[in-house]
Amino acid sequence: MLSQARIRLVIVFFIMLCVVAVARTMYVRWFEFPRYEQSVARQQTTNVSTTAPRGRIFDRNGNVLAVSNRAVIMRVNVGALRTEKAARNLADAVAPVLKEDAAALQEKIVTAFRKRDSSNVLAFGVPYEVLDRVNQAIRTYMADNTVGGLSTDAITHEDLWSRSYPYGPIGGPTIGYITMEPTVASGVEAFANDALSERPGLRIGRSRIDLIESRPTLSGADVMLTLDVNLQAYVDARLAEAIRDTGARSGQVIVMETRTGRILASGTFPGFDPNRVPELAAEQSTRNW
Repeated sequence: MLSQARIRLVIVFFIMLCVVAVARTMYVRWFEFPRYEQSVARQQTTNVSTTAPRGRIFDRNGNVLAVSNRAVIMRVNVGALRTEKAARNLADAVAPVLKEDAAALQEKIVTAFRKRDSSNVLAFGVPYEVLDRVNQAIRTYMADNTVGGLSTDAITHEDLWSRSYPYGPIGGPTIGYITMEPTVASGVEAFANDALSERPGLRIGRSRIDLIESRPTLSGADVMLTLDVNLQAYVDARLAEAIRDTGARSGQVIVMETRTGRILASGTFPGFDPNRVPELAAEQSTRNW
């Protein structure tokens, strides 16, 4: 039978235990609760960024000089490749579609596989239709070959908007160009960047139905120039001819409507094709601000 002293000791122990539990509960409630609440919110909510196309550039007659088209960034999902041989097979399957050297692509994919690097970019700014052909090429390769460890999940992609210039080098230095990573711009693309730039949106929610916050995605504004693309093509051709005839190193022609001051054509030699974004990004000297 317990003595009175032992009973009192047990009672004191349980009282102290309750006091500690209550104190801890109050501390968590008042001091640590915000941190736990933020952690739970991060686990239960998803943030989805949405993008819109950059504004178009038109000539005075409504011809499209610059436009944004849907494209993707393709990456290798190394988690879907079981063996190094599968990585090599993947390169063999997609190289013809991407128009790349199979050996060079093999080295790139195998390196990513060995490093377990899923951030490795396989191709940037690929049109959607090319992505479909890549996936079909993988399925065809798997059907035609005894392939171990290769999966249709070996390629992942992210959506983006790719800039294209339908008239190529016609008026290239004047229209300019813009790259995405890193952002570099020239010509009208740079001058009217604030108007042309899109406004990315954001969707925060616990599900598709339970929406917490939404910021709309806004497309960039279209810009219409006073240039006439047909006259611009004529000016570019005559300027190039004059450069050849005189042996000059460079030249420039501006055609202006004297009554209004509108610029109808602006030719520069040497010019460039703004569709050649990768090369132009490294050629800072081609900028025409």
